[in-house]
Amino acid sequence: MNGSAGYAASFQRHFAAQLPKTILETIATEAEDDWSMEQIFEAAEAVGAMDALATTTLEEIARALLGVQAPAPQRPARAESVHARARATPKGVDPRRGRASSGERLSPEAAAELIVPIVAERGKATMLEIEEATKMGRRKVRFHVGRLVKAGRLVRHGMGRGTYYTVADED
Repeated sequence: MNGSAGYAASFQRHFAAQLPKTILETIATEAEDDWSMEQIFEAAEAVGAMDALATTTLEEIARALLGVQAPAPQRPARAESVHARARATPKGVDPRRGRASSGERLSPEAAAELIVPIVAERGKATMLEIEEATKMGRRKVRFHVGRLVKAGRLVRHGMGRGTYYTVADED
């Protein structure tokens, strides 16, 4: 598409969007107060503008005929910036996820003290349940659970999506 064709297409899109409003405003200035909708549509058809009015809502027609401005569209509330969330988030929690940040290091003992009671309380737990209970990220939970399985504190059952963990029997 060359430059002039692109400009023409853009102009046509904007013009087409404004056409129904302009037609109705013009009819409103020329119409008598006792005109019916039929007469208004006949006037639009007479100037070849009926197609432009075909997608116009009754509210838009009423506003144009009465000369009432449409309320300004409400802007969606601006999302809070990551920096603002970071200032309002407790230390050690990732403001983007609301979970423990990757900078917070857990010793193997601390991970065991955090994760093993969660699994014990539930009887069995999936990775997702542990993530939600600890507010830690998936990679971090996977790392710590893997170490706890190797250390014999947790037992892995199943593979893939059906995997769950239980507390190892302490003999």
